[in-house]
Amino acid sequence: SIRKALRLSFGRLPLLPAGLRHMLPTAAERGFAAADVPLVTAQSGDSAPPRRFSFAIVQAKLSRCATPFVAGAQAAGRCSSRCSLKRRTACCLVLTPVISLALALTLALAVLPLCVQMFMDAATISLVNCSLGPADATGIDVAIALRLDNGGPVAATIRAFDAVLHTQADGAEAGAEIGRLSFPTLPMAASAPTLLSTTSRLRVSSAAAFRAATAPLLRGEASEWVVRGEATVQVLGRSVRVRLRKRLRMPATRMEEMRATDVSIERGDNATGVLTVASRVSFFSRSSLELVQMGALRVHAYYDAGANDPAVPAAERRARAGRLSSSSVRVGTVLLPNYELRAGYNELEEQIHFDQSLGVEAQEAIGHFFGRWLSGYEQTLLCVGPVGNEAAFLDNISVTTTEVQGR
Repeated sequence: SIRKALRLSFGRLPLLPAGLRHMLPTAAERGFAAADVPLVTAQSGDSAPPRRFSFAIVQAKLSRCATPFVAGAQAAGRCSSRCSLKRRTACCLVLTPVISLALALTLALAVLPLCVQMFMDAATISLVNCSLGPADATGIDVAIALRLDNGGPVAATIRAFDAVLHTQADGAEAGAEIGRLSFPTLPMAASAPTLLSTTSRLRVSSAAAFRAATAPLLRGEASEWVVRGEATVQVLGRSVRVRLRKRLRMPATRMEEMRATDVSIERGDNATGVLTVASRVSFFSRSSLELVQMGALRVHAYYDAGANDPAVPAAERRARAGRLSSSSVRVGTVLLPNYELRAGYNELEEQIHFDQSLGVEAQEAIGHFFGRWLSGYEQTLLCVGPVGNEAAFLDNISVTTTEVQGR
């Protein structure tokens, strides 16, 4: 049966040249006849002679793959120049799977990191929710939940890593660095969305970059941040280092329908020229981005006497008084003792400190405001800030309007 299989496999090969036959074992060593065996008989009408099978062909092919190893054995004196077919065949049978296994392992070691990086590049992240606060001079606490989609067909674990947040820059991979955020070890599901959540500290690198990234959000404009970093992914028993380069869309966080009600004059100070008004301010937020435990915040209050004229329609009044212009006069400061911005309905206590020491224009504007308030007219105050905050990177990131109810 062995001879039959060899005949079928090698019957169409040419005979071994005579010049190479001295390399083959003798007939006695082979254990079978060295004579060539007819493989296919000529058919009637065929002029070509029958093709013949030679066991020397088999030996030559097996010898070729084992020759380097046999040569080493010869040099060491462990093998004669006419090694048997059995020795050469054994070399091939042993070395071939070993070499194949080594090649397979090498291929796996080279391809797996490429595949993991490919899946990581194809994955997308989106913001589920984010809370910022409290803040101090160096940074702000962040509780963030991100959703990772298209993470790959194999479950994995992302080891703890540091991510760097950047502003979005046109024509560049990333803009200025905002700060750094640490993520804990996170499991990643196979072929399913993965929720990545952490409560960490955003260490602000640049106050200007932080303002540039957050100011559009508080104006009601969605924007993109860039998340970059390097992480170790544990997958299929191996640790693979991957690069993270993701765009994160941040939602707008505009305070809608902000109104001051229950307005009452609390006190006046003739020495300083400051008149304090207490009120309750309410607003609505549809955003998944929240500001919590921010403590006391102060903002500058501006008043446009022309835009707030009772003869001006309400829509036009809000549009004109709601932007900072040459006709906007600073009239004082608004204090929010316990400021928070949460998704849904919000209600806060506030104090408006009208300051006549700011100049003649301020005194005239304050007079117009109180005269119209006492007459029952609704008016619009423009608030810009925060100002004078311990966390300087929060200064001047917000421009909002407050509709003040008349008495």
